[in-house]
Amino acid sequence: MKRARTRLVERFHLWLRALLFRTRVETEMDKEIRIHLEMETDNNIQRGMSPTEAKRAALLAFGGVEQTKEAVRDERQTLWLDQFVSDLKFAVRGFRRQPAFAAAVVTLIALGVGANAAMFSVVHHLLLAPLPYADGDRMVRVTSTAGGGRLLTSMTTASVDRWRARIRTIESITVIDNRRFELGDTARGPTERIEGVEIAPGTMAFVGMRPLVGRDIEAADTLRDAVPVALLSYSLWQRVFGARIDAIGRTIVVNNVPHTVIGVMPREFSVPFSDGAQVFPSFRGGSPDRSVDVIAKLRRGVTVETANREFAAIFTNLDKNRSEDAPRVERAIDQVPADVKRTVYLMFGAVGIVLLIACANVANLLATRAWSRQREFAIRAAMGAGRARLVRQVFVESFTLALIGGATSIAVAAGTLQLLSAQSQINRYTAGSRLEPAVLLWLVGVSVGTGFLFGLAPAIFVSADRATEALKAGNRSVAGSPSARRLRGGLVIGEVALSVVLLVASGLLIRTIVAMQHADVGFQSHGLSGVQISLTDKSLSDSAARHAILEDMLARVRSIPGIRQATLAVKIPPEFVIGTGQLEIEGRAVLASDSLSVLNLTIGRPDLFSVAGVRIIEGRVFDSYDVLTDRSGEAELVVNESFAHRFWPDGGAIGAKLRRGNGSWTNIVGIANDITVPGADRLSNAVQFYQAIGASPFRATVAFRSDLPPAAVLPAVTLAIRAASARIKIGSTVRPDDRIAAWRIEHTFTLRLIGAFAVLALLLAAFGLHATIAYSVAQRTREIGIRIALGAEAEDVMSLVIGQGIKLSVAGIVVGAVAGVLAARTMRALLYHVAPSDPATLIAVSAVLVGVAVVASYSPARRAIAVDPVEALRSE
Repeated sequence: MKRARTRLVERFHLWLRALLFRTRVETEMDKEIRIHLEMETDNNIQRGMSPTEAKRAALLAFGGVEQTKEAVRDERQTLWLDQFVSDLKFAVRGFRRQPAFAAAVVTLIALGVGANAAMFSVVHHLLLAPLPYADGDRMVRVTSTAGGGRLLTSMTTASVDRWRARIRTIESITVIDNRRFELGDTARGPTERIEGVEIAPGTMAFVGMRPLVGRDIEAADTLRDAVPVALLSYSLWQRVFGARIDAIGRTIVVNNVPHTVIGVMPREFSVPFSDGAQVFPSFRGGSPDRSVDVIAKLRRGVTVETANREFAAIFTNLDKNRSEDAPRVERAIDQVPADVKRTVYLMFGAVGIVLLIACANVANLLATRAWSRQREFAIRAAMGAGRARLVRQVFVESFTLALIGGATSIAVAAGTLQLLSAQSQINRYTAGSRLEPAVLLWLVGVSVGTGFLFGLAPAIFVSADRATEALKAGNRSVAGSPSARRLRGGLVIGEVALSVVLLVASGLLIRTIVAMQHADVGFQSHGLSGVQISLTDKSLSDSAARHAILEDMLARVRSIPGIRQATLAVKIPPEFVIGTGQLEIEGRAVLASDSLSVLNLTIGRPDLFSVAGVRIIEGRVFDSYDVLTDRSGEAELVVNESFAHRFWPDGGAIGAKLRRGNGSWTNIVGIANDITVPGADRLSNAVQFYQAIGASPFRATVAFRSDLPPAAVLPAVTLAIRAASARIKIGSTVRPDDRIAAWRIEHTFTLRLIGAFAVLALLLAAFGLHATIAYSVAQRTREIGIRIALGAEAEDVMSLVIGQGIKLSVAGIVVGAVAGVLAARTMRALLYHVAPSDPATLIAVSAVLVGVAVVASYSPARRAIAVDPVEALRSE
């Protein structure tokens, strides 16, 4: 047993040596054979032979030198390597003789694989490995909830202290604060707004990284009287300090507070659940009510579900009356919105279809090339080449093209990611996607898989026994065999069918966007604008003073030429204030399943309905709430039509009483139409209430309607607000049209990508159809020549060729229409007032495909009618 093991080790050592040191081993073998022949020749000379006779006798006694070498290589089990290298060289020589063919195949592979790898990088970044850390799969975010867990709210330091010592499923916790900072000294020059994260000591250890330069934040840096310090991102260090080491110890001004730079983060560093941060000041304590972000690391083996159950149990024991909802633990993948996930999956499916079409095209090209070489393969088979050797030759060629195309696809993938990041309106989700090692491994795997896939067709035909037929009949007869035509036609039908799927998806999205643009959103968004203001200056603590300033401000705004109406509201449609607290209806039992713990509130003055164009269907608007306060707890209530019909289907909502949580009972005085913006999932809640704003709010939005463009009136509105009081802080401008467009971005973005892939698929399908028809015309040259010789008109020949293309396309359209309708059902959530089986879309797609078939077949048809009958018959 030991001897057999030793012999096996020795054989493996010899095989490895022959594989890794091939040149040396071959040289040694040549030397041994030469020495052996020379010794045998010398012996023959000593026996009295002449040198020539002695050498000949030595060769005869030794046997064939090359046969001996082959036998030795076979004994080493490296013969396959020699044959592979030989096949590879032969393939490369063949591609050099047909550079256009090789370039076309490589381009097709690069487009299909590159687009696929780009989308896989997005999938990998968002859904497979969103946190690129050693323990990224255990990192979670802990957030507070409200409204029975349906709404995420900010967590405070006080709430963290309540459960921090009790939780057992969490291994470590760090508190951070995601904020936007003003970088620069406002007294000395312009400032720059940048993203940043205040981090606590231990955050770097939590992530598992250390500063590239300098030191980490320490506990002493968070004390109230400590000098403020900050860490810089690698990009900010390069941009501001030119990557100089002496940046450590220098001062930067963050939010008008000087901070000492103590370190620089590595290039790849980012705080979990935070994107694009460039500066990292030290986290300081402060008020217990301060809003913070909490990131944690689960213990090994603990699931998110287990952690959430523990939180629910802890808060049940802490608060028997359940005045505070339990926090929720979420992974990074859980925080990706459902619509973004849906879009990513849809895009990944689309690039998969493009890849299949590219593979079908390449298979068609390779099969055609293999069939045109049937005579060559037949001669090689007649000379002793086995079927396995011929099949291996075909696969070596296909894998060579696949790997070259895969290498080229890296550039395509990188370019696609750049375009995706630049054009995408969901940039924050795709910005981190890059060609990571896992993506490159996927790219190699897809390249190898496609090489095998499109190498199957020629391999099957090469493996068939057609030597005799090929040698007797020649290339044309074999290449134009019924089985060959059926395979080429099947590939084209498949390409057209897959193109139909993408075109149907694009058509349905186009119809959806058109329907959205013509949808009744429930108010008049065009011409409506708003400017956010705040009166938080300490000198405006008196309610009467705020009320006087607000009245003066509104009077000034209303007097601006071009402005028809103006009023005050907390937010203007289609935005709502999110209210929490279980809703009670007097005289009715409200169940938890009624989902009335989260409400959409619009708080404003009574004339907001006319300014925003919201219709009162029944009853009246609420009265003004003239109490000098910013609260509206006892104001009258206007509810939306869906809510009224839901609880009072037979009428009677007017006069009913409601209250939220432990608040006061309020009367319903009116019913307004629903505000429903297609694409705004947040507004799917059917509860929309309107209440009067207090007479002296600290914060509000100046809502106004004008027939002039916003750019023409906004400067005047800003001046009017400042003229009323310099103590009013002016915030951002709100335009409902922009907000509605933003909610439609998902559909527009999806359409843009699906449309691009559909156009690419259509071009690939047209290419495949054109190549198939052109090859068919070439194979039928003799038949066409005879038809023309017998009197066939040019129109007849054109109809024959173009008809072939239309037949293939119609077959593909029928198959693709069924598949397209089935596929469209998976994107039903993206559709609006359009059915997956929309007839108009199917008819339009069919017309486009038939037109493409005619265009793709026209050039081969023109060549067909130019056939000279005499030359066609003579060539046979």
